[in-house]
Amino acid sequence: MRKLLKTLTVFTFLLLIFSCKEEVVPPETTPDFAIEGFNVPLRLNVAKPRDYTIAFRVTHPEGAAAITDVTVTFLGSDQATQLLQLPLYDDGGFIHNDRDVIAGDGIFTNHFISDSLVFPPGDVYMQVRAVDNTQNSIQTDLIDALAILNAAPKVVSAAVPDTLYSGSQPLLFSVAVQDSNDVEDITNVIMRLKRGGNEIASYNLEFQSKTAADSGIYGAFFDSTFAAERDSFYTLEFQAVDFSDDLSEVLSKTIFLENKSPMIFNLAMADSLKLPPTGQVNLTLIEIQTEDPQGLMDMDSVYFNSILPNGQPSSNNPFLLYDNGLPYNSGGSPEEAGDLVAGDGIYSLTIALQPGTPVGAYTFSFFARDKVGNLTTGPVDSLIVFQ
Repeated sequence: MRKLLKTLTVFTFLLLIFSCKEEVVPPETTPDFAIEGFNVPLRLNVAKPRDYTIAFRVTHPEGAAAITDVTVTFLGSDQATQLLQLPLYDDGGFIHNDRDVIAGDGIFTNHFISDSLVFPPGDVYMQVRAVDNTQNSIQTDLIDALAILNAAPKVVSAAVPDTLYSGSQPLLFSVAVQDSNDVEDITNVIMRLKRGGNEIASYNLEFQSKTAADSGIYGAFFDSTFAAERDSFYTLEFQAVDFSDDLSEVLSKTIFLENKSPMIFNLAMADSLKLPPTGQVNLTLIEIQTEDPQGLMDMDSVYFNSILPNGQPSSNNPFLLYDNGLPYNSGGSPEEAGDLVAGDGIYSLTIALQPGTPVGAYTFSFFARDKVGNLTTGPVDSLIVFQ
């Protein structure tokens, strides 16, 4: 027996040793001495000189501090003629006017002008060389870019409704865009919604179809929810951007956004409620459903006003209902109203009837308001409190 206990003790000790063994975490991989593009302009507009930012990320086993020199060289179409040599810096812009953002993060940056006297139209090649503090150096393969006599794109026409009616199904808002370098040169077509000169929102229009080698249709579908929180006249501005970051002139259209009042229906509430005994409360849930032609996001508030049995309005008017899915909590905030499902258009409020509440008929008048101020008068119902 003593031998068995001794064997078990040794076994338990070994188990403790193995269970307490420190987990071996593999070390982080040491980065190679390498160069990768971070912000590399591949199309240079030499028709209209532009200030381009260029940046490369350089990694090193000993960190960015080990890098002593990074240079980008621009070569002509023969891949031999040097057009420009530009040093790149990782100084956060404190030493050189180089547009670098964060010093010591390994991103080496500078900027240059696409002067036609420096960059002849045609293929341009870039090669980046980095040197460390032991004079080891690496360089990238040739990076192919293009110097072009770029012309800005044109927004030729827009097909948008004069009025977006309340309850409207999805409609295509589209523009025809032309670019002398082919529609593949278009990077973005933007639609801005403005009022009184102030931009309210902007949208990217997607490529729909190609109508010619240099022309295409761009658009997006919008329904009456586009008018949520909006009404009356607005301006739509359309503008195209190409790979050279040239902007088209703005094409403007006026649109009327119709916003109609919400609807309120399907009231569910008790007809009567008995006064509770002392120390208790009686709870009753009031629910009413809403819809808005501009979508539920256009809803601002749902509430009722109460007339007491003595004919006087309640001093607590208005009573707000909520569509937030928060369960009733007697000690919580008013928003914890006992609503069942958030965002379903059914607004709720739990009434807690206290002992001593005056008996008689309480009249409730329901209202719904949207975010542009449209007010809907809903049903009127009564609740009888009895002893």
